[in-house]
Amino acid sequence: AFSHAVICAAMADVEACFRNPELSQRVNVAAMGELLAELSAFGVIPVFFSSDLVFNGEGDLFREEDPVSPITLYGRQKVAAEELFRRSGRHLIFRTGKLMAADLHLRNIFSPIVRAARGQGSYRAFRDQFITPIFCEDVGRYVSAALLADLCGTFHLAGAERFSRADLARKVCAELGLDGESIEEISLEELALAEPRGRNNTLSSEKIRSVTRTGTTPLAEGLALLRASL
Repeated sequence: AFSHAVICAAMADVEACFRNPELSQRVNVAAMGELLAELSAFGVIPVFFSSDLVFNGEGDLFREEDPVSPITLYGRQKVAAEELFRRSGRHLIFRTGKLMAADLHLRNIFSPIVRAARGQGSYRAFRDQFITPIFCEDVGRYVSAALLADLCGTFHLAGAERFSRADLARKVCAELGLDGESIEEISLEELALAEPRGRNNTLSSEKIRSVTRTGTTPLAEGLALLRASL
């Protein structure tokens, strides 16, 4: 028997969700409802991963109690899924910032930066969009601490450092000793996107830090681990 189920599954590509609204609705909302019904039948507490995109990006360092205001279909689907989990009874919802890691897996925000710096493609980085990325390893530690403390409710998981995407790309190249010439800095207006994007996709993780008394890995420290693995 087990007490919790951690639910990471999602159709998380924002552009793909917009292009495939019916499929993404089935994956991101309808399937969550079906899974909740199965878990409830066995008394299992769901642990759901949501997104910083439940906010419109017009504020800064969004807190858990701030009203949601999604401007993308993916963000609206995450809001709808969150409501399903809240109505289901006891639950945990983690809204995450962009994910970093000490290895170059597919969802690591560092991966396309490193590929471009190595001449394996190009990378456009917004100078006017800000994020609070967090290392996957820290996410794991926070989830473990929350389960051990028997927490419930909604928590933000984000790093303590705030960067523009362009600034982050420059720091990654500098720390890893890579040529950053292939990193193209652009503004949000220069890229034709199907849906608007917020300028401040930043989260405050003060709540989870104060409850668990656990901090996050600084960018420089995480990049040192990544450099050692390359």
